Amino acid sequence: EAVVALRALLQRRRQTSDSGLGSVLPYLARYLEDLASPTARASVVWIIGQYQREAPKLAPDVMRRLAKTFASERQEVKQQVLMLSLKVWAFHALNAIGQVPTCKDADKKTGAKAAPGLPPAESTRVLPRLEAVVDHIMSLASFDVAWDVRDTARSLKQLKAAAKAQMASGAGASGSVLEELGLWYCRACVSGESPVP
Repeated sequence: EAVVALRALLQRRRQTSDSGLGSVLPYLARYLEDLASPTARASVVWIIGQYQREAPKLAPDVMRRLAKTFASERQEVKQQVLMLSLKVWAFHALNAIGQVPTCKDADKKTGAKAAPGLPPAESTRVLPRLEAVVDHIMSLASFDVAWDVRDTARSLKQLKAAAKAQMASGAGASGSVLEELGLWYCRACVSGESPVP
């Protein structure tokens, strides 16, 4: 219940630029395996995904560990793992091409801030492995018994592919509506904005 309450408090505090979770996220990640409640597990996964900018090396490791247990997770946890995987991939894909906001151009409206100590070269280095894990998670989800999980996986897979195509074509290039939507969605996930217009 404490984790769920923490999530609710963080959702209310979205306007602030620094949540102060940089030092708390590793503890949440460590205790994720000990949590039995699916709601608490889903809340921790959401928190890690939403605030991964404050500990950018932590989220890929959590995603990797959750990929191992994905098939045995409850539906609400699977949904959050799918979102986490897209957020982690989007963060590193955008950081690799230098499109993650820096401290000087942080978005005042959304509270987006720079990734502390994560150079684009490191994102470029880990991106192929991250993409393999994300694709594996989405592949597992596409065969899940719950139709919500399957549909979410299909949708996020299409958005990821569209965003990847738009990123490959270069900044400012005009792509299809789906490609532009995919890139916009990924940027919204990274910036902490609500991806709903």
